[in-house]
Amino acid sequence: MSSFVVLRHDEEPAAKWSEKTVFVRDAFSVFALALPVVWLFWNRLWILGIGALLAFVLVSTIAVQSPVYAWIPMGFSILFSLLVALEGPAWRIAAFQKSGYQYSGVVEAESLENAQLAWLARQPESVSAPTETPVSFERIQYDDDLIFSTSGNG
Repeated sequence: MSSFVVLRHDEEPAAKWSEKTVFVRDAFSVFALALPVVWLFWNRLWILGIGALLAFVLVSTIAVQSPVYAWIPMGFSILFSLLVALEGPAWRIAAFQKSGYQYSGVVEAESLENAQLAWLARQPESVSAPTETPVSFERIQYDDDLIFSTSGNG
């Protein structure tokens, strides 16, 4: 099970479900370990991504100057990948908070969909998720044949 941090936008009331509610999985990211710079850009952490690119260019430039420093890019890459994989979700949460989101709670769930359902189940009774129009079945009798029909929007 993973922890999902729930963030809601400042413009929305505290007890209201909104499309602006964000769920951030607070766990180790294998994708961030494999491709940390791509992960940063994918999650719209632009300044960190540009800083990472510049740092990789700088470290590679230093390594080219002398063969003694050839091990530095590999070590830097491994350490940076681990840092992004472990701390990346916290950076995402901080970026959301800077853009007007507030911490609302934590949900334990297997997936994002389950986290959203668990969060919705915790909300007060007055808040409900959008539902489809219920379908009802009617019994219609025609000349000794039983036929079922549906009514509703579906």
